[in-house]
Amino acid sequence: MVERHLAKVDVAGPTPVSRLIIEATGNIVAEIKEIKRLEHSAVRMTVTLKKDEIQAEYKKHVDDVLKNLQIPGFRRGKVPREVLERKAGSSLKEDSLNSIIGETIKSLFSAEDFSKDLLPLSFSDPELEGNPVLDLEKELEFSVKYDIFPEVKIQKWENIEVTVNEAEITKDDIQRELEAVRERNAIIIDREAGEAARKGDVVTVDYCELAEDDTILTGSEREGFVFEIGTSRNIYEFDDEITGMKSGEQREFSKTFAADFNYNELAGKTKKIRVKVKAVKKKELPDLDDDFAQDIDEKFKTLDDLKKSIQEKLQENIQNRIEFLKKEAILRKIAESAQIDLPESMIYSQMEREIYRETGYVPPNGLGNWLESNKNFADLLRAKTESQLKNGLVMEELFKITNIEVKSEDLEADYMQFANESGEDIAKIKEMFEKNGRLLEERTRALKEKKLFELLMAKNTIKKGKKVKYLDLFSENA
Repeated sequence: MVERHLAKVDVAGPTPVSRLIIEATGNIVAEIKEIKRLEHSAVRMTVTLKKDEIQAEYKKHVDDVLKNLQIPGFRRGKVPREVLERKAGSSLKEDSLNSIIGETIKSLFSAEDFSKDLLPLSFSDPELEGNPVLDLEKELEFSVKYDIFPEVKIQKWENIEVTVNEAEITKDDIQRELEAVRERNAIIIDREAGEAARKGDVVTVDYCELAEDDTILTGSEREGFVFEIGTSRNIYEFDDEITGMKSGEQREFSKTFAADFNYNELAGKTKKIRVKVKAVKKKELPDLDDDFAQDIDEKFKTLDDLKKSIQEKLQENIQNRIEFLKKEAILRKIAESAQIDLPESMIYSQMEREIYRETGYVPPNGLGNWLESNKNFADLLRAKTESQLKNGLVMEELFKITNIEVKSEDLEADYMQFANESGEDIAKIKEMFEKNGRLLEERTRALKEKKLFELLMAKNTIKKGKKVKYLDLFSENA
């Protein structure tokens, strides 16, 4: 879902605004001279304040400073104005200017007369343009630039044709899933003393990064780290380097990382690493027989019963995936012809959330620098982000175009279905949702989306595409 707290706005081009006078906080009277629409759903707002307003605000600012000021030769709060202005004239004006601009912008945005369509996005802070100077003998004019919510103009949403691939389940798919179940039920046991670690073994290691003089780099140490060799689930990906090591063995090695390595702080660099293997364990896989099936669930009498259950689950996965792909295909088709000028701040905010969701990592020096040093990944992420945002914006606009609403009877029917599927009493189900506002909101949203996609499926044509492999159907580009 796209974050939105503003109404729709017409962004057909530069839009002069009628001269709007707003009494701001602190009795500042600000005049909006112009609000001009820019590309990427940005606007430039130019504001003027009259000379007497500037002088009054400057005096108030100086008075506030004088109240608590104490300098040698004067008691606190008794410093003469002329002394303060002589000693700190330029900084006083600069501080006063910043205060006046900040309060004026804040007041304009919160005023009842200000168009809600022209408010900044929650993640778009207004940026001051140029270098305005506070001159007490002149009126002040300044401009700020910020992003607003984009308008969405849908060209066509009915009589669209899309193609969605299908998939069929093979014996290899069933066997792969069966092996995964087998892996999850493996027994982990210690290897014999002196046995070397190999791919698939679970090892416990201590590791650290070494400086040029072989001292340990502070903060790089890790003790008792457990992972499976071959999965690369360690920051330095030293799986190959420790393969063949024995419990109690320590090894130092240098490793050069690719320019596009997952961790930016290691990308393109060579690091010296020390690893000590503390334990080596192997996995013993159970035999694939009827006993194994019965251990998984008592409802399975034979291994064939388990295989049949796996096949049914894979078929259910295929159907769910195809339904998802149908929705995505239709939204994407509608979005391709829609006019949507995405704001940069919206794109960056979504990219940052996506990076954190995938990696749990927040770029310490800002998203811009991080993306610049990870160019290939950044390009792919940006394309994916823009597509997701446009799909979300299109969905929101379609809700309005189609007048889709969730009524009380829709919720009642949903509660009944929920109760039937869960075996819970419908009164308890209803009470659970009605007492939890967030839960009710999420359920209402899901019903609204369901209604929308039922309508889209009815109004458009979805053709069957080619049959692909099971795993390919779940790939990014299916």
